[in-house]
Amino acid sequence: MKRKRLLQVLIMGLFYLIFVILSLTVLTDLIMQGALALGLSKKGTENLGMIVIAILALVYTSEGFYHALSKTIERQLKKAKGWWAAGLKAQQILLNFLMALPLRTILFLVYLLFIILEQLELIDKAKDYVTIAVFVVGVDRVGKTIPGEKEKFQTYWGNFRRLLGLEAKDEQK
Repeated sequence: MKRKRLLQVLIMGLFYLIFVILSLTVLTDLIMQGALALGLSKKGTENLGMIVIAILALVYTSEGFYHALSKTIERQLKKAKGWWAAGLKAQQILLNFLMALPLRTILFLVYLLFIILEQLELIDKAKDYVTIAVFVVGVDRVGKTIPGEKEKFQTYWGNFRRLLGLEAKDEQK
């Protein structure tokens, strides 16, 4: 029984990986072809493709994406029976595994790997993909530090208003 469940999880993981790769390539190609049809230059379409890949990388590495998928699977699991229920359980296990992985850290390691491979002259033009990795990791860091910075600023602003005596005037109104 455990082997069967492990096989189901591996199959669902393979399907997920295929979905991610296909969505990246197909969506990027569709947008690039549309941009070419609208008269955008080849360099402009390549840049647009990189923007699409960056947005998809942000989505696929965000916790909210996986939580939404998990909630959807949980709702469907309540109604499912038989093989469908087994497949949904396998998907749930896979999603829990993916949520446990540090996806953006892995993306950063891929970025470092690209730099090393380019320095060893094993690949060309890694800069485009390195830019995407740096962008995604940077957005993640900024998103995590903004709440702390906002709290510090509000504390400072409250102290500033209190020192100027503005808080007492606001309370009288």
